Amino acid sequence: MTRRALCLLLAFLFVPFILAKEKPAFPKSIVKAKYVLVTTYFADNLADSRVPPADRQAVIAVQDAIRDWSRYSLVYERKHAELIILVRKGRTAETRDGIDIHAGSDRSPSLGRVTDADGGDPQGYARHL
Repeated sequence: MTRRALCLLLAFLFVPFILAKEKPAFPKSIVKAKYVLVTTYFADNLADSRVPPADRQAVIAVQDAIRDWSRYSLVYERKHAELIILVRKGRTAETRDGIDIHAGSDRSPSLGRVTDADGGDPQGYARHL
């Protein structure tokens, strides 16, 4: 193989790597965002009785980390958020009993007992919304 042929072969092998643009690590919507809401599966308001204490503590810990990082500003209403981070403390299972009162237009008024159940990996997981 001649020297010229070898140079052409190497050029064809390495040019795609040189010309390839580096892909960003995160989508532009995450990189350009400024306002973030940290919430739970149960409710945005941490004072809501449906929010388990472990989830409430997890949200506070994430909010503290975001404040320390200073990359994003925290907001507390969905309409102001560019990113929404859903936080859930890992647990195997949890149930809560309560009473459900429903008076909607699609059903006749009803009163009854309801049980919420929640289960998952106790090590936790991440989910992209």
